[in-house]
Amino acid sequence: MPHLINEQKRPKMLKLISSFKDPQLEDSANQTFYRSKAVAEYVNRLLEIDENSLIILVSDHVPPGIFGRKSYEKLRYLDNEIDSLHMNRILIIEDGKVKKYATIHHYDVSAMILNYISKGAYCKEHSCGFAENKFIDDRMQRHEDYLRVMAHATD
Repeated sequence: MPHLINEQKRPKMLKLISSFKDPQLEDSANQTFYRSKAVAEYVNRLLEIDENSLIILVSDHVPPGIFGRKSYEKLRYLDNEIDSLHMNRILIIEDGKVKKYATIHHYDVSAMILNYISKGAYCKEHSCGFAENKFIDDRMQRHEDYLRVMAHATD
């Protein structure tokens, strides 16, 4: 925040056309436009290097608007679904193909990786709702594994 953008280098491509005005969200959307383009170019280069790989991209929560939560409610972000401000986007590319799963938790990401590198053996031994395209709230079963993986994130 405040999501400043050098308009000489990156002109605004998106405009908020709602009667509800939040220039902070408009600036954030334009930054997201350019960042998404850069990420897409990077992923394409990764696929050129190794199309038979696993690529997982996870977003963070939405940026704050000038009016905080009210901005998103007024604009009916994700139809004002409960907890929609904390829902993240995820893109999974497995062996060069985009995979689509039901709603998942961050806890599922490590299981996806373990299942991929074990060629499906992990989900044969563990509960993996994502593998069946079902949302299973088994976070507490995976909590210890998740903390173990995250403990090494700064190593």
